[in-house]
Amino acid sequence: GARKKAEIDKLVEKLSLNHPAARDIEIIHYNGGPCDPNELAICIVPVGNGQGWNIVKDPKEALKLALSQARKSPVESEFGCAQTVQLKGLKSKNELNGNLGLTLRKDGERWLVRLANGSGIKVKPENMDALSSKNGRVFCFWGDARWSRTQLLGEIARGSWGLCAANITDIIS
Repeated sequence: GARKKAEIDKLVEKLSLNHPAARDIEIIHYNGGPCDPNELAICIVPVGNGQGWNIVKDPKEALKLALSQARKSPVESEFGCAQTVQLKGLKSKNELNGNLGLTLRKDGERWLVRLANGSGIKVKPENMDALSSKNGRVFCFWGDARWSRTQLLGEIARGSWGLCAANITDIIS
């Protein structure tokens, strides 16, 4: 726990010498599995384009990517790129009120928001509540789980494990 966080904190401090905003990046640590629990397996960085996230192996690169997302955020706005938001007060699409989404980019007076189902919607700022910081985020996964090929296939066949595609809900909830 503490050792893991200290490694990332050192990288943040080093990066913040040239980029003080690096100190504002939100870093969330997860245990990825029992194998090599003190090794960083991957980082996931919410981004304001494409599927809504990038998978990065190098934590320094992950921090730089998060910082670049924060820099894309309009200074005058309470919202930023790659920020988790909850929709509210929508009149023409009131069935979407309460849904979570990820801000991708500002488009005129509205934000393009990627919803859990993968669709996009343009939303006025007054129709969103911020649920995360606009200063960038990095999800750090420590350790992993490993199986032999036949062991994993056997466990999938028995229904102990399954496969699914990742979607934006995995990042925003």
